[in-house]
Formats: sequence, structure tokens, C-alpha cells
Amino acid sequence: MKKNLIKTIRLKDSESIDLEVLSYELTKKNIMNGINIFYKESDLVHFLIENKMNEIDVNEKGELTFKVKNS
Repeated sequence: MKKNLIKTIRLKDSESIDLEVLSYELTKKNIMNGINIFYKESDLVHFLIENKMNEIDVNEKGELTFKVKNS
């Protein structure tokens, strides 16, 4: 049996605002540098998932954390 995949997530209001502000700032920076690339909030979320998902772990208390990188 095929499992339905989650395609939407609920964000806190503050998270949504933070994503909106960051996407605006990054797009503005591109425009100021003559680069015609516009970012939506979903672009940032996809980028974070694709590039940081493998760094998520749990600590000894079961809380979410990022893995410590060995230098």
C-alpha cells in the first residue's frame, strides 16, 4: 500500500514572518548586485531541507539538535 507523503507543514506566525523577511532581503541583495533571481519563502525551506536535514540529531534528553561537526 502506498503511503501518502506530507506536502504541507504548519508554521508559527513568527517563522512565516522570518521567512518572508529573509526571502525579501536575499532577493533585494540579488537585485542590488544586478542578479535577476527572486526567492520565495518555499525556496528557502527547500534549500534548508536539502542542505541541513542530514545534520539534525537528538541529544541525550531526546531534544532536537544539530550534529557537532568535527574540525
